[in-house]
Amino acid sequence: MNGNRLIANTLSNNNRGGDPDAGVSRTADVLIFSAVVPITGTVISGNWLSDAHFGIWTQNAHASLSGNHFDDVVVHVHQG
Repeated sequence: MNGNRLIANTLSNNNRGGDPDAGVSRTADVLIFSAVVPITGTVISGNWLSDAHFGIWTQNAHASLSGNHFDDVVVHVHQG
């Protein structure tokens, strides 16, 4: 799972049911989660995210975030 790249995508109202394993019950356009082993080397850049509660939600994942655009997103980035 290390070294993934999510670049120049358009995402809207994604993951409508959340992710019960991650403890997320709201919409999240991008959700990256590991329960135990940290995820490293993730790049999330230049994406258009819209119509979600969370634009980018991560837990136990160290991600490089730059140049993302948010439209009608309540929480742009949550990193835990």
